[in-house]
Amino acid sequence: MHKLTLKRYSYSPTATEGRLYLDNKVLCYTLERPNKGNQRNVSCVTEGRYSVYHHNRPNGESALILEGGTVSQAPEEGKRYGILFHPGNSVSDSAGCVLPGYKRKQPEMVHNSKAAMYDLLVALHGQDVTTLDIISDLPDWS
Repeated sequence: MHKLTLKRYSYSPTATEGRLYLDNKVLCYTLERPNKGNQRNVSCVTEGRYSVYHHNRPNGESALILEGGTVSQAPEEGKRYGILFHPGNSVSDSAGCVLPGYKRKQPEMVHNSKAAMYDLLVALHGQDVTTLDIISDLPDWS
């Protein structure tokens, strides 16, 4: 079974940026909403361990959906739900989801997101569930 790790290297007031690793090898960059206390639709998801499942969006696109900790796949009391990996280029393309991308030509944007999403789906093809660890990768300046 493959393992995903999202290492966040930048938390700004307007975005959260990271790198997604597949089996300890960099797969792509990630872009998320800023950290606003895990508020629905406006915040990145909290750090922690999640299960990742294949998911079909209402528009027919394939995506990945998270479950675990403060996140569920469907509405549940006290939890966020419907947190996906899906294509997008800027924070405005996300309502709290994770956007994968291959290139970063400017801060707080990812490019080639559809290609990165496709490659992520191909890498996880045939797996019903995968583990995702979301961690901070900020330097320790102490």
